Amino acid sequence: MPDSFDSAAIETADPDCSGTADLPRRARPAAREAAGGSGVVRVGARAHYAVVAMVELARRRCATPTCISDIATCADIPPAYLEQLFRKLRRRGLVHSARGAAGGYCLTRAPEAISVADVVAAVEGGDGRLRGVEGRFGCGVVALWQAVDAGVRDRLARVSIADLAAAHRDDHP
Repeated sequence: MPDSFDSAAIETADPDCSGTADLPRRARPAAREAAGGSGVVRVGARAHYAVVAMVELARRRCATPTCISDIATCADIPPAYLEQLFRKLRRRGLVHSARGAAGGYCLTRAPEAISVADVVAAVEGGDGRLRGVEGRFGCGVVALWQAVDAGVRDRLARVSIADLAAAHRDDHP
């Protein structure tokens, strides 16, 4: 890992629960709970769940495809919502699927080669940049938000799914 990783430093928060509107009603409390930290960075449920699911795939080392229900159970993510996320991840080439009784999902490349930024961009769409700040503020405020945005994107790009899977193994032996 290029830089020391502090799993406690990455918290999620979404006090409006705006990232949970497309979640089934029963999943919204779990998303709110996952998002409850005071948080330096605000991450929606979609990105949070996608990263958690990818870490789960990395932990399994995926010699054979892993079915959605197994991932959903281990990661405490609603299966229908997880299917939506995996469709987006598959379109971006981060996972591949196999059909049939032994079907499921696998990572398309080594977890070391998949960054958190890749996963977030896949499920959130776009290029991952902050939206709506250009031209709305004067002075150095726009430059500040752009610098913060660049710093967050850079940090997410330097943390791989393998890094998170290793941190998970250390936290949960």
